[in-house]
Parts: sequence; structure tokens; C-alpha cells
Amino acid sequence: MKIRFRLIAALLCFCMMLSMSSCMYMGRVFGVVGDMMLEIDQNGDDPDDGLGKSPLVYTLTEADLTHFTDLVNECRELVLAGTDTDAIEAAMIEMEDFYYHIVSQAQIAYLLYCKDMQDQQLTDDQLFASGMQSDAYGIYIEFCQAVDESNSPYREEFFSTWSEADLMSMRSYTDEVTALMQANDEISAEYHELDLESEDDLKKVAAFYLDFLENNQKQAKIMGSANYYEYANESMYLRDASKAEREAFRDYVAEYIVPLYVDLSADFEPLFSALSPGNQLKISNLLFKPYNQQSKDYVANYIATYPTDVQDSFNRMFDISSSLFTDGKNAYEGAYTTYLYDEGRPFCYFGPEYQGCFTIVHEMGHFYAGNFNALSDIQLDLAEVHSQANELLFLRYMKDNTPENVFRVLELYQVLTILGNIILGTIIDEFEEYVYTNYDSIKTKGTSLDQIMEDICENYGGKDTVYENVGDMSLYWKYVVIDSPVYYISYALSATAALSLYDISTRDVDSARETFLSLAEDLDIDLSFREMLEVAGLPDPYAESTMIAIRDCFS
Repeated sequence: MKIRFRLIAALLCFCMMLSMSSCMYMGRVFGVVGDMMLEIDQNGDDPDDGLGKSPLVYTLTEADLTHFTDLVNECRELVLAGTDTDAIEAAMIEMEDFYYHIVSQAQIAYLLYCKDMQDQQLTDDQLFASGMQSDAYGIYIEFCQAVDESNSPYREEFFSTWSEADLMSMRSYTDEVTALMQANDEISAEYHELDLESEDDLKKVAAFYLDFLENNQKQAKIMGSANYYEYANESMYLRDASKAEREAFRDYVAEYIVPLYVDLSADFEPLFSALSPGNQLKISNLLFKPYNQQSKDYVANYIATYPTDVQDSFNRMFDISSSLFTDGKNAYEGAYTTYLYDEGRPFCYFGPEYQGCFTIVHEMGHFYAGNFNALSDIQLDLAEVHSQANELLFLRYMKDNTPENVFRVLELYQVLTILGNIILGTIIDEFEEYVYTNYDSIKTKGTSLDQIMEDICENYGGKDTVYENVGDMSLYWKYVVIDSPVYYISYALSATAALSLYDISTRDVDSARETFLSLAEDLDIDLSFREMLEVAGLPDPYAESTMIAIRDCFS
């Protein structure tokens, strides 16, 4: 076993798989469809706590870092001597296990922080734990660098599973990278203290983001990349698309997906308005009311349609040992799945307004895959296929268990949500590429980030088309680029694959389910995202033919 060098697994991301499933139409951010639906939204009570024992016990102290340092020093002595292979392997396993204990504690600290992001003690614990995790990683890398520079007989074996990219990153790493990431932790904590419903606080986001950008840029240059956007794509997310393929993907989204979204949005209001008030409320409840306060237990009934072993895995997510539900006033408004290495399994968080049926099954997709592979081993582009595909398979289940006129509106809403994921993720990605590539100029000239976003939206039918139909992007970027830098293209790529799977499900639901389960259970982590989709029989999301097929399917 080797501590994974990719910073996405080892440092600040905590292996989070974030949910977009209920955020597409969040009031002031998103358009007319959401406004209409939210008028009849109803809040619910807290869900049951579950039956097991919560693993969210935070115990980290300075003594843990001291102990980890001692373990690394023991490994260093044995590896540099390079003669006692059995002792080296035993010491390395003990050291790596304790490193992942620190990682788990950092994840627990963040989960507890998410319950109340205004609580000073929880904030301090989260910053302390994250700082210790990055310190521990730095100590480990210094050890690796010492081995790399040595003449140890064990050196070749030590690096036998490392790629050239791993080696290059390890050789470039310095203590400054750790300090820069810890500085961004502080920025993130201050950012979370803002009230993004306040115009005054919204105006402060740009300054936080520019400082955040600068730290990321410095990290990337230390690690040998021209800018952080390139570094994140190549070294963290392992995306294999060329610049030309990225640009073509954006063109296809503008040409095929945006017009489709606008057309379907126009269809939604008359279809929804034609329903009886009771059926309108039924749809609103399905979309926004907590999963366990529905008129029927749709999620449990959906789970029951799978084989027993799959049911058991799905149902395990609802136990307190596997998930945290909170409606706290200052809780993080979102849902995500992380991985607790001490427990050897995934763990889900569901915050206020993120406990509806589709959010539950979204995270269930992550949770199911996390039972077969540590989430840090799953490329994020693929991880979001697991979640969005499960949403759409749940939608396909609803077709057989909902009146036809109700399902038609429900399906349209969910397809609009997924298409919106593609558009939003693509626009955010182009925005981030621009600001990271042109950071020096932006800083020198004081260029408005909102203006940059407006200019980018011109490539997708114009500002008015995007802002009025999809969402107010001058608000949306402020919600996502600090918490999830260079992440949102994963939603666009995975949504494209998920829609392809949904198309299959309309003709052969059993085949679609088999594909979904195989993508979660039978991963070859040495394959690229696109190679794994090809093995599963799904089309390349970067191909124009894929976008045309989606347009034709949903037109």
C-alpha cells in the first residue's frame, strides 16, 4: 500500500462527493421553474437517527502528530538501511494506517463542523485537524524525498508502484505547499462565516476568492504546472481530455444542451399548471420534502426492487453509523459523501433542505460505490456518474409507480436538473480556466469577476439566456469555487454519461441497472474515466455524437 500522492485524496478535499441534486433551483440563484416549485415547498422534521453507533468521535491532539512523526522516523531508518524487508513492510503498514487515522479524524472534524459552521470550537477543531493532516502529509513526503535521494537497496522496491507523475510531484513538493493549503483553509473558514443571502457579504466573496486563487497558483507553480487549473486537471483529477477536446465539449454544450434546456423549460410551466393542486403538491413533496415524510416510502420501495445484497448495502446508509442528518440553523446546506478510513467505509452528510428523495438516492450512489472502493480511489468524474445515474434510475422506477401525468412533469423537472448540471458545470469550468490562466492580469487590472462570468455566458446563448433560464451565474460562482475548485466539470461530464444510461433504461431498465452496478462494483482504477465508460458500454461524453443523442432523446 502507498499513501496516494494525489492531493485530492490526501489533503483538503476529504474525499467529498458533493450533491447537486437539490441545488439547481435554490430560490434567488436559479430560474423560473424553481421559483414556481418553491412556492409550495414544505419543510419537514428531523429524520430518525438510526440504530447503530455514530463513528463521529473527534479525539485528535498534538500527540497524534508526534506519534506519526515517530512512526515515519522508524520507517526512514529501516528503509534507508534497506535490508530487513519484513520489518520495513510492517513499519510502513503501521505508519500508513496511522496516517489514514489522521485523515479520518480530519473528516470527522469537518462533518462535525458542518453541523454548525458558526461554532468557534468546531471551526477551530476543523482547522486544527486539516492542518495536522497536511502537516502529516508533508512529513511523509519529506521521508519519500529522503528515500529518493538515497542509495538504499530498498529504493527501487519502495517506488515500484509510483508513476512518473507521482515522482515528479513528490520531488517538487516543499513545506510552502503545506503552508499555502493551510492558508486556504483559513480563507475557507472565513468564507463560511459570510451570509451569502446578504448583498454586503456577497461583495466580499471576490476578495476571498482572489486570495484563494493566489495561494492555489503558488502551489501549482511549485509543483511544476503553469497554473492551478492545469495542475488540478492533470494531477488531482487525472482528466485526460486535451484542451481542444475541452473546448469542443463546451461548444457542444452551447450548441445542443442549452437550446434543449431552454425548450424544455418552456414546456414545464404549462404541464405543471395543468395538474390538479393535489398533484402539484405531490410533485413538490417528492422534490423537496424529506424522504421519510412522503405519502409513500418511495426510496425504500425503490431499494426493494434490487437483489438482497444490494438492498443491504443501500439500507446501511440510513444507519447512524453511516450517515448524519441535520437541520441545524448554522449547518452546511448541502449533501456529500466522504470516506472514513478507520471504519473502512463511506459516510454521508445530509444538511438542511438536502434530505429529499432525489438527494438521498444521489448520495446512495456514492455510498454504494464506496463499499467496494475507497472514494479516494474513484476518479471524481466517474464518482458523479454513480450518484447521478442512481438518481435517474430512481426516476425510471417512479415511471412505473406514479400517474402518467405526474410522472411526465417529474421527469421533465429531473431531466432539466441534469441538463442544468451540464450547463452549470461547463460554464463554471470555463470561468475557472480563465481566472487561473489570467490571474496575474485580473489582479493587476482589477478585472470584475462578475464581468468575466457574463462574458463567458455569451458563449452559451448570451447572459440573458443563461441568467433567465438556467441561473444567475454572478451568484452561482460565489457559492462553489472556493469549496470545490476545478471540480464542477465532473458534474457536466458525469451528467452526460448518466443521461446516456437513462436513455438505455427507457428501453431496458434491467440492462441499465446492471451497468450502474458494474460501474460501482467492478472498477479497474488503472483505467481512465473514459476507458471505464467504454468498458461499461457507455459513450464518450466528449463526443459530439453523445450530445446529439441526448438532444434527440429528450427533444
